[in-house]
Amino acid sequence: MVGALIFDFDGLIVDTEWTLFTAWRSVFADHGAELTVDDFSVAIGTRGAVDWGDLLARKTGRAGPNEDELRTLKDPLESAMRQELTVLPGVIALLDAAAERGVVCAIASSSGRDWVEPLLGELGISDRFAVVSTWDGHHLGYGPKPEPGVYRAAYEQLGLAPRDCVAFEDSPHGVSAAKAAELACICVPNRLTVGLDLAHADKIVASMLELTWSDLERLAPRQATSSLDP
Repeated sequence: MVGALIFDFDGLIVDTEWTLFTAWRSVFADHGAELTVDDFSVAIGTRGAVDWGDLLARKTGRAGPNEDELRTLKDPLESAMRQELTVLPGVIALLDAAAERGVVCAIASSSGRDWVEPLLGELGISDRFAVVSTWDGHHLGYGPKPEPGVYRAAYEQLGLAPRDCVAFEDSPHGVSAAKAAELACICVPNRLTVGLDLAHADKIVASMLELTWSDLERLAPRQATSSLDP
C-alpha cells in the first residue's frame, strides 16, 4: 500500500528550472558568454554546485562580476517570467488521485522555504501538501540533494517509513537523494533533464499523465521488499 507521495518541487511541480536557466543565459549573453544546458545541468536539483561568477570568468577569460552581483541582474528577469508559471501536466490529477485514496502528499526540495511556500500559494496548491520539507542551510545537519536528508525529514514528519512512500523527481541529483533515503522513485524529466542519466530511478515517464495508481502500488511493495534484503 502507498502511504505517501513525496514530490520534488522545481522542475517537477512547476518548471522553474527553465525560467532560471533562461534568466542566467540572458545574463551570460549580456556579458559576452554562452551558458549551455550542460553548464546549467550541474546545478539542477542541488545547491551551491556552481559559482556563477567563476563560470562567467572562465568563459570570457577575464575577471567580471561576482556571483552576488550577477544574481542582482538575474533575479528581476527570473521574477518577471515567474508570473507565467503554471502547474505541470498531470500533477493535479495525481494529487486528486492521492486525496481520493486518503494518501498524504509532501514536498522535499533543495530550495528554501521562502521560495517553495510562496510559489505553492501562487499556484493554489498549498493545501495539497501535509509537509513541506526544504533545505535551508547546514544547521539542519545535512546538505542539499543528492544527500537524502530532505527526504528523510519529509517521511519522518509524516510519521511513515520509507517503504510506505513513493518519491517523484526530475533530476539525477534528486533521484540519488530519493534512493539514498530508501524510497522508490519515479522520474519525470523536464526539458532540461531529459538528456541526463536518470537510469537509477525505478521508473521514468515523460509526464505524470502517463502514470496510473497501479504503477505506484507496484513500486511501493517492491521497495518494501528490497529494504529488507541483506
